[in-house]
Amino acid sequence: MAVTATALAPQKCVLLIEDSEDVMLMVQFALQEYGHGKYRLEWATHLSEGLDQIRKCGVDVVILDLGLSESSGRVSYAWVRALAPKLPVLVLTGETSEYTDLAALAGGVDSYSVNDLVSGSRLFDAIQATLSRKRPNRYKL
Repeated sequence: MAVTATALAPQKCVLLIEDSEDVMLMVQFALQEYGHGKYRLEWATHLSEGLDQIRKCGVDVVILDLGLSESSGRVSYAWVRALAPKLPVLVLTGETSEYTDLAALAGGVDSYSVNDLVSGSRLFDAIQATLSRKRPNRYKL
């Protein structure tokens, strides 16, 4: 039986730090529908939980909600970036103001998407684009 190179490649770990189950289901759908088994989703509902997962396991990309209950906005992003400076981060938020968009990008966010405007295929494209910007060998402390 022949084994393809894709079957041998490890799954990319996508860490979603998001408190909404609906958003988690949207991300899960995008990865399953368009990822062809190449991605594994880890979900943290609190920033502290997400930071622990970054410390413990190999994470390839973080999808970060800026509206978490325990920390929000640029503070959440700063915590992730301080812990893992080279880890690609896609910010996913419900905030639609132009100021938030510019502030996120000026702060070094690798990619930025608004929850309500993202479909499964567009979200998957954003994840792939974010991964292509920085390619660490699975970030692990």
